[in-house]
Amino acid sequence: MKITILASGSRGDVQPMVALGRGLALAGYDVTVAAPKNFADLAAAHGLAFHGFSVDVEELLRSDLARSWLGHSSQSPMRELRLLTELVEQWAEPMAAETLALAGTADLFISGIMTVGAVAALAERTGAGHVSALLAPFHPSAAGSAGLHAGRRERVSRLNRLAAEGVLWGVARGFGSPGVRLRHLLDEPAQYRRDYRRALLTTPTILGASPLVVPRPRDWPGWVEVTGYWVLPGDPGWRADAELLEFLAAGEAPVYLGFGSMSTHDPDGTWETLLAGLGDRRALVHSGGADLAQVAEATDRIRVVGDVPHEWLFSRMRGVVHHGGAGTTAAGLRSGVPSAAVPHIGDQPYWGRRIAELGAGPNPVRRHRLTPDSLRALVAEFDEPRLRDRAARLGTQLRREDGIARAVAVLAEFGFAPS
Repeated sequence: MKITILASGSRGDVQPMVALGRGLALAGYDVTVAAPKNFADLAAAHGLAFHGFSVDVEELLRSDLARSWLGHSSQSPMRELRLLTELVEQWAEPMAAETLALAGTADLFISGIMTVGAVAALAERTGAGHVSALLAPFHPSAAGSAGLHAGRRERVSRLNRLAAEGVLWGVARGFGSPGVRLRHLLDEPAQYRRDYRRALLTTPTILGASPLVVPRPRDWPGWVEVTGYWVLPGDPGWRADAELLEFLAAGEAPVYLGFGSMSTHDPDGTWETLLAGLGDRRALVHSGGADLAQVAEATDRIRVVGDVPHEWLFSRMRGVVHHGGAGTTAAGLRSGVPSAAVPHIGDQPYWGRRIAELGAGPNPVRRHRLTPDSLRALVAEFDEPRLRDRAARLGTQLRREDGIARAVAVLAEFGFAPS
C-alpha cells in the first residue's frame, strides 16, 4: 500500500510525522513524506521518499508577520488568530495546487492539522483513503484533560465542550484556506470553516500523544485513537561537541531554556529577561528562532547552544523550560526531569497546563508575562522533591510506550493494512 504523509509547519510539526512514516515503512508500507522543501534531508536520513512543497518554512518564520504571530501575540487570542490566518493565506494557494498534484500517487493520504482540509477534498475527489495524524487533541470533548482551553483535569462539563467547540472553529478559520483553494481548483463549492470542521470531525484519526498525558475521553468518536508519542530513534553518528561535554561536567546539572522556532522582534529583551531570571544558576540556552546566539554573551555559568537532540540533552538537565510545543513537551516529559512551559501560541497553553496537572512541573507562564521574577520562581520549583519524583516516574512510564507500533496497528484496524 502506498502512503503519502502530508506534513507542514516547523520541525516540531514535521519530525513526528517522519517518525510515523519510518515506522510505517518498517511495517511494509511504501511511504512518501510530502513536506516543505526544508525537510528533505530529515526524510532522507530515515530512508523515506520525499516530495518537497515549494514553501520555505525558515524564510516564512523569519518574516515580520511570523515574528509578530510567534513572539508577540500570546496576550490576545484574537490577535493570534488574525495573524495566523494572514500567514496561512500567504501559502494557501501554492499549497492547494501542489496538494492537488499528488492526486493518484497514493492509496492512503495521511494529513496533519494544517493539511486536513485540503487532503479531505483531494481524497473525496480521487477515492483515496484519508487518515488524520494529529499532535494535539483538537476533537471537542467535555473532558478538560483533552481540551485546548481553560478546563481543568478532573472536570467533565458542558462548558468544557462548548469551549472546545469554540477552539475548533478558530482552528478552522486559521487553517481552512488551503482546503477552500483546492476545492475552487476542482470547481467545487466551498464553505471555508464548515468544510474544514467537517473534514476534521469525520476523518479517522490517530493522535500522537501518550494516553497518560491525553486520556482518551468517552465522548470522542470511535475513529479517534490515542496511540502514544511518535519518536525518531537517536542518530547513532551524532556526537556532542567537546565544549558542551566540558560544560556539563564542570558543575551541577544546568537548567535548559529554549523556545524552539518561536521567533521574536526583540531578541535583546528576551536575552536580558532570561539572564536576569536565571540569577546564579547554570544554564544552557537554545538560540532557536529567537536568534539569541546573535545577542548573547556566554559566561562561566551560561552557554548558548544550537540544535542538540532533546532525547540526549534533557535527561542531563536539572529541569527544562520550553515553549510548550507538542514535540518538546513530549521530550521533556519522557526525559524524567521536571519541565515547565512558557506558551506563545496555539496548543502550547494546553501542554503547559497538562505538565502542571500531571505533577511533572510548575504552572505555565504565558510569554507576555515572562519576567525575571516569574522565570526565577518557575525554575525554583524544579528543586521540589515531590515534583522531581513525579517527573521521574512519569518519564519511566512514557519511555515504555511504543506509540508508533500502536499507530501502525490502528491503521490496520481502520482498514489500511500493508499489502
